[in-house]
Amino acid sequence: KVSEGEFTSYVESSRGLLCCYVKSDGSDKPYRLKWRTGSYYAVNLLRELLVGEYLNDAIAIAGSLDIILPEVDK
Repeated sequence: KVSEGEFTSYVESSRGLLCCYVKSDGSDKPYRLKWRTGSYYAVNLLRELLVGEYLNDAIAIAGSLDIILPEVDK
């Protein structure tokens, strides 16, 4: 049983910051559970990194961040 309330935890993982968010109404299953991995943060960072760069360089820049796209969908 998960106690009622909200809980957020951050852990440093191999691909960056890992965040776990749990919101519970006091029942045996959490009301909301979200995971944010290092790949999620890296995809959001791409917008800032690609400003002013050539399209040909976009693949190299994205590849240097070690993004795993299925991880972003969690």
